[in-house]
Amino acid sequence: KKDFKSAADSYDEALRKHPDSAQVLFSQGMLLESSGKINEAINKYHAVLAKSSDYVPAMNNLAYLYLNGHGSLQEGLRMALNGYRIDPTNPAIMDTLGYGLLKNGQNSDALKILEKAAAVSPNNPTIVYHLALAYKQTGTKDLAVKTVQKSLTLGDFAEAANARKLLDELKR
Repeated sequence: KKDFKSAADSYDEALRKHPDSAQVLFSQGMLLESSGKINEAINKYHAVLAKSSDYVPAMNNLAYLYLNGHGSLQEGLRMALNGYRIDPTNPAIMDTLGYGLLKNGQNSDALKILEKAAAVSPNNPTIVYHLALAYKQTGTKDLAVKTVQKSLTLGDFAEAANARKLLDELKR
């Protein structure tokens, strides 16, 4: 409902009752991230990992933020790889790893992982968009066009504007 204040108050209360809960800290981080407070979210995800170093959701979200310009690309890739080692069948984790490989110039490895993620979760527009990026980076323009078009039919997603730009670029 976008009632960030009430949600934040609820999480604060939950944290008072369960001060060692990595899950509550993670939920606070997600709330901060969704409300645009990226630096605070990053700090919260670090706090989660300080309590539970193998808490994959926080690792994955932190990696994704790093890969999107809020930290080191290499560190983002390292975290994505750690998350993948812990949970190699999760398509969201595969997506972050593939995206991290792309952002670090390892395009053929990225393509393999993103194809695997899209096979497991073919209706996730973000994963399909990232796969289109990998096709573009590996020189497979026709597949990139088809794939980015598909991503735009799967519903709204955070990177939809970037997907439309990619489609325009590919059609030139």
